[in-house]
Amino acid sequence: MSTKPHPFVANRRPAVFSFAGYTLDLIRGSLLRGTEEVKLRPKSYEALKYLVENAGRLVPKTELMTVLWPDTPAVSDDSLTHCVMDVRRVLRDDGQQFIRTVPGRGYLFDAPVEVAREMGPALPVREPNRRVSRIPKGAAIAGLALLGIAGLAWAVRKQADRNWARAAIPRVEELTASGRYPEAYDLALQVLAHLPAEPGVVRLMPELSDELSVSTTPPGAEVLLRRLGSVRTERVGVTPVQHARIARGEYILSIRKAGYADFERTVSSTLERTRPANRTPWGIRLEHQLLEASKVPQGMAPVPGGEYRLRGYSRPGEARARLDDYFIDKFEVSNREFKAFLDAGGYNKSQFWDSPSVAPGLKDKTGLSGPRGWVGGTYSEGKATHPVTGVTWHEAAAFCRFRGKDLPTLFQWEKAALTDMWAPFGVIFPWGLLDPKDVATRANFDTAGTAPVDSFEFGMSPFGVYNMAGNVAEWIRNRYDNGFTTVGGSWSDPVYRFESYGPRPALHSAETLGFRCAVAAVSTTGDQGGIRLTSNEQVFHYPVSNGSEFQAAKARYAYEKTPLNAKVVAVEEAQPWRREEIAFDGYGGERVRAFLYLPKNATPPYQVIHYLSGGAWWFGVPVTEVVESGSARLAPYIRAGRAVFLVVLKGFAGRELVGPYAPWTPRPQDNQKYRLSLASAEHGEELLYGAVDMQRGFDYLETRSDIDTRKVAFWNDSTFEFGVVFAGVDQRYASVILVGSGVIPELYHIPPEMNPLHFAPHVRAPKLMLNGLYDDLHPERTSVEPLFRLLREPKRRANFVGGHMPLPEVAVPILNAWLDETLGPVARR
Repeated sequence: MSTKPHPFVANRRPAVFSFAGYTLDLIRGSLLRGTEEVKLRPKSYEALKYLVENAGRLVPKTELMTVLWPDTPAVSDDSLTHCVMDVRRVLRDDGQQFIRTVPGRGYLFDAPVEVAREMGPALPVREPNRRVSRIPKGAAIAGLALLGIAGLAWAVRKQADRNWARAAIPRVEELTASGRYPEAYDLALQVLAHLPAEPGVVRLMPELSDELSVSTTPPGAEVLLRRLGSVRTERVGVTPVQHARIARGEYILSIRKAGYADFERTVSSTLERTRPANRTPWGIRLEHQLLEASKVPQGMAPVPGGEYRLRGYSRPGEARARLDDYFIDKFEVSNREFKAFLDAGGYNKSQFWDSPSVAPGLKDKTGLSGPRGWVGGTYSEGKATHPVTGVTWHEAAAFCRFRGKDLPTLFQWEKAALTDMWAPFGVIFPWGLLDPKDVATRANFDTAGTAPVDSFEFGMSPFGVYNMAGNVAEWIRNRYDNGFTTVGGSWSDPVYRFESYGPRPALHSAETLGFRCAVAAVSTTGDQGGIRLTSNEQVFHYPVSNGSEFQAAKARYAYEKTPLNAKVVAVEEAQPWRREEIAFDGYGGERVRAFLYLPKNATPPYQVIHYLSGGAWWFGVPVTEVVESGSARLAPYIRAGRAVFLVVLKGFAGRELVGPYAPWTPRPQDNQKYRLSLASAEHGEELLYGAVDMQRGFDYLETRSDIDTRKVAFWNDSTFEFGVVFAGVDQRYASVILVGSGVIPELYHIPPEMNPLHFAPHVRAPKLMLNGLYDDLHPERTSVEPLFRLLREPKRRANFVGGHMPLPEVAVPILNAWLDETLGPVARR
């Protein structure tokens, strides 16, 4: 059986929402706790109403302020903060169970919301009176006259509707051009209801809509959709669904059939639209094998077997594995689940442990058996549904055996996360193509801590598995060098850590590291990809360049000191800083944006951290994220009294590269996107842009009397090794910090004038390298040590027990002490 095309458009508006025992009634304008009405101030009620209507979507502060105060352009952040505090007070939301603050960005209503009732048609339709009665002749004539008048009124109304529809066409075009496809689609359907053949809108429909086709074995399953940012679930039809037209967008698709396991996943046409156009309209096509509910372990997702080859960019080789059908936990193992293992005496039962002698030494903070972060044999209050962390590989493996499962192999884990998704450009994540603007609603990266294991449903993988990107990194069954493999990235990591695989010692534990389990669906043959992994241990040696060679390479980045034409274009006051957005003329006269954060607890002239972010370059993360995101990595240094200066370089978010400068080249055959050849002329042009714009940024600092340009530190995070080029070109820096940096093999084969290894020996300022002992991107022996050897004195190294990037409690004391030593103490107010 097939369904008719289904227009996914809201023709009935939610009137009553319910969440966690509360009822928000938009008709009465009331909020109930159970049956008791609770009072909110009018503005607070409007704030709650808007957040609930947009549940699951990050609502920017500016958007919420515009909704609440549409006619008041200059409203302070404090007004909005007081509204949110009032709502939290009434909801008893001290722990941000309902309204989650995303620092520097906005608010997210994070509780499950149900539509309890919907508004009916605006005008009720009167039932016809079917009783026959005699009508006097005069009344009949009058009735005919009234019919004529009604007909005329109908014609006038019809023409008015057509006029409205024609006037709405530019808005459809505008919404489509700006990528607001669901809104464009909803409006387009209204236009076509009055102008069915309107060519301008008909022409746009393939761009702003998709066709959804879903088939299941067996057929007869109900298909439902929920759009990203919406609390409403729409029924599409019963399988097989064929060519149901829906708005172009991001959805959660659910499939339900009595007696069979429910299935859900994220769907969109985004990936298909990156590929060569081979058909229109664009479509979402899904085939799904339903499994009897009794055959699917609770809380697990089925994954079909087959041959699989690793696809992550840091994969240790090209090996393939033959996988049998298996199940994998939909969620990371929670604190509550792990507590059941502990309470059942799991630490004392040798049958669950590879090395029973290890268990007695694994203690919590109070000396009792349990994860390292627990106290008194239990987890922190309010963290029952958060992922368990602070466990070793041995504990993770023992828990899985306690449940009759095992840790997944790397091949099983990655297939469940990525399967066969690919695109000719961009970066693939479990939900599809990475869009940096959406990361905050899809995954827990670069924040202040873990989230519940069932959070971020719009980050689900194609098999309905949650949080495979971010939240906590996860232990894997595979041995790796002298330890075991970890994958996925954690809440403390930048987003690009998702596909990084690396070894950790079996007894290592961290508050960023957890796990999930897997189990075979049938009797297995082979190791299911449980091979031992090994690192590339090749150590390269790069010759130290002499002075004349360095000067020749440096000359490439010389520039004419033309007027900057600098202007402060925006100012934002916050605690504890003042943020200024600046524009100045950069390389080739192109306007460059920069952000300067001035501390409010220090006196000018200010010391400055000139910061360069790797994530901003490769993954389109806005430069301001390092100060204003959930993790706010640089915020503590501003609170310590130093200014932070961020230049938006060519290739950063808001200043993207196009054409030959695109930073990724396609490898469709294996879904990998590799960086533009580091030896290419195009890459040389990128470096030239960046070096000149960074120098021009320093020139701007020199124009300000409130900046002490004798005390400017250059700070380079993570993968942007080319920051060493910038620090070598501009010798005005008084201090240099390299966090998570190291050499990569490609650097040994590029021309000297573009090679950071050529510049490294000539960076004169005192240098500090801060690196993790278990950094899989930049391993100690093959990456970190070679770079440190090249750097000239004065230089220093600091290591921490961890991966690629340090947690704030590790980094802040070390780096503040270094800045105090190399720049001098800060003058505080």
